[in-house]
Amino acid sequence: ARERAQFITESMPQKVWTATPDGNVYYFNKRWLDYTGLTLEEMKDWGWKTIIHPDDLKENVRLWQISIDSGTDFQFEHRFKRHDGKYRWHLSRGVPQKDKHGKVLMWVGTNTDIHEMKTIQDQLKQSYEDLEVKVKFRNVELEREIVELRRQVEVLKKSSL
Repeated sequence: ARERAQFITESMPQKVWTATPDGNVYYFNKRWLDYTGLTLEEMKDWGWKTIIHPDDLKENVRLWQISIDSGTDFQFEHRFKRHDGKYRWHLSRGVPQKDKHGKVLMWVGTNTDIHEMKTIQDQLKQSYEDLEVKVKFRNVELEREIVELRRQVEVLKKSSL
């Protein structure tokens, strides 16, 4: 059964991990170790914190601790450092396996690389913001033109009297 479970986790495209009920990670699949360039010994327990982007670490730990304390699913989008030092966005999920009384027996988690999706989202957001600025600028120009046209109409009205 153990070999079968390991085969399944090694063949998945996601990075897979397992943790004790109190949140100490004790398994990372090969995809994880290849991605980070770190060993299981370096990553296990809370060693994984070293690969979290500094801007994401505090919130990551806070949300993970809430899940551990409450036994509820964990989900967070954050950046992980790759073996070459570059960070990539990942969607992390952790689900507790519970006994019939609701006690957490272990955690199983996956980390899915969503870097391209996040990059496209950021580009779309920036394009939208750029477009909004252009529209606001154009509206100001149109309002000025309307004011000038009204002024000219008033001048023409007065001169025709």
